[in-house]
Order: sequence, then C-alpha cells, then structure tokens
Amino acid sequence: MNEKLIAWVIGDDTGASSITLWSVMVGFPIDKSPSIPYDSDDFGRCYRLLNLIPKSQHHETLLKAAKAYPNWKPFAREWEKLVELYEHIHPSPQFYELIEKCVAEAEHREK
Repeated sequence: MNEKLIAWVIGDDTGASSITLWSVMVGFPIDKSPSIPYDSDDFGRCYRLLNLIPKSQHHETLLKAAKAYPNWKPFAREWEKLVELYEHIHPSPQFYELIEKCVAEAEHREK
C-alpha cells in the first residue's frame, strides 16, 4: 500500500466521503456507510486525497468508486469539471450548483 495513503488515513484531513474514496483506492472495506462529497469541504478532502496518487490514476479510481458505490457515479462523471471550478474560481456559484446537482442525483440513486 502507498505510504502516503497510510499516512493520510491516520491524519486529520479526512471525512466520510474521503474515507469512502480511500477504501476504494486501497481495496480496504470500511465499517461505516459509504458517503459522497456534500460540499466544498468534503470535495476538497477527496480532491487532496486523489492528488496523493498519479493524475493518470484519478479517472480509474473514480470509476472504481462509482462501481462499488453507485451514488458516486455523478461525481465520477463530473469530477473534471468540479476540479476545474474548485481550482480556478472557487468558491463560485457554478461549483456549488454542480456539486448540489451531483448530490441530488446521488441521493435519488439511493432510493
């Protein structure tokens, strides 16, 4: 297992959604219910976690998360746009609109 990922999970930049993503990244199931990023803070933790691995693995990791947890599908699909908005014009109404759209779709999938 990647040493950075081990150090991350015992650090203080974790949350339910990023722990869910971490579990997919390392193939280690979690005891808690899986979660999605509900706001910019959640998204930021997931974003920083993904940045611990090569960028070439981000898309594959998000697809694995979407396969393991279907409520991650809208986030996997919109990740690049969310990243663009987060990095360049955050906070912005566009970022919040898109993340809220993803959350609504994810919650609809759970029903």
